[in-house]
Amino acid sequence: MIAIQCDEHIKSSIINGLKARSIEAYSVEENNLKGFSDPDLLQYCIKTNRILLTNDEDFLGLLNTIDNPGIIFITSQFSPIGDIIRAVIKLNDTLSHSQFKNSKFFIP
Repeated sequence: MIAIQCDEHIKSSIINGLKARSIEAYSVEENNLKGFSDPDLLQYCIKTNRILLTNDEDFLGLLNTIDNPGIIFITSQFSPIGDIIRAVIKLNDTLSHSQFKNSKFFIP
C-alpha cells in the first residue's frame, strides 16, 4: 500500500475519493503545508516516504536531482475525477511502494 501526498493543486474531491477507497492520501491542508515551495514539499514527501500526486510540471525537473519516493503526475487538468482515482488505484494495486522509488508515473 502506498501513501500519497497531494500538492495544493489537487482537488479535494480526488483526495476524498482516494480516501473513500482506502488509499492513504493527504492534502497540504491536513499537514499544514499550504504555501510550501515545491522543493520544501518534495523534502516533506521524502521525509515521510509519501509519493507525490501533482499536475505541477515543476516537480518533474526537481525529481531528477534527488532520491525520492516517486511521483504520480496528472497529465491533464481536465481529466474526469473518476479516471484519476481509478488510475491511482490501479497503480496502488499493481505496484509495491519500492517500485515507485525515483519513478514517474503519468496518468490521464
